[in-house]
Amino acid sequence: MLPQMIDNDDSDGESWQRMLGTNWRILHEKWLHTLGNLTLTGYNPELGNGNFADKKTAFADSDVSLNQHFIQVAQWSDQEIKQRGSELARIVARIWPRPAGGPGYVVPAPTPPEPEEPFGRSETEAGEGERRRRNKLHIRVRWSRLGKALPDEEICEKKATTTMAVFLGKLIRIFGEPMADRLTRIRFVRGKYSLSTNPAVDFLNPRKGRPFGHNSIPGTEFYVFTNTETEEKRDDLRGLVQLLEFPPDGVEISLVD
Repeated sequence: MLPQMIDNDDSDGESWQRMLGTNWRILHEKWLHTLGNLTLTGYNPELGNGNFADKKTAFADSDVSLNQHFIQVAQWSDQEIKQRGSELARIVARIWPRPAGGPGYVVPAPTPPEPEEPFGRSETEAGEGERRRRNKLHIRVRWSRLGKALPDEEICEKKATTTMAVFLGKLIRIFGEPMADRLTRIRFVRGKYSLSTNPAVDFLNPRKGRPFGHNSIPGTEFYVFTNTETEEKRDDLRGLVQLLEFPPDGVEISLVD
């Protein structure tokens, strides 16, 4: 599951770095070639150094029962790899026992669950991974700075996918057909996807025969590719704002609790 290489200049590599944390280099080297990180797939060249979300989506449709494990996990860090390694080691010891009279396997004990934290702890007490899971996409638009006589606006829906879609819909509604045309030509989502009127084709996942995750843009015929993490949506929209040459204080995009 962990890729062979984690590239500093690649969006997939940056995604893995955020997931593993500040010591990502050490953890990557330590856990890459361990039992807990290994699985079977016929799509290794395609999956390659891809991010966890894409690999998890691919494995969800796998006919190899070994890969069903990944459907149940929200991230893939050293703790998840260690836990899976222990589970697989116990299965191996049961199926292939050592010959009678010799030493037995030394199988690590199951990793105990983390104790529950008391309700209401502060953000500084929460782990980095948990903060990421609580983060929501927040967009502040100062329409006057974008040349429109409209009051300032904040967009922060419960789901990041909805926030992204609502923001893009407002751009199309307020700036009209020229904006719609630009958003169907600019590949601003991970540098690969623009808005589409035919997600079944433009967002197709060839391994599954159906499109990747996407959201409809309210009030339009368009769809946006959303099979990305919240941080990636933030970064993609920031990149789009720059491509549209909006003033820096016209649109502010951040993550909030």
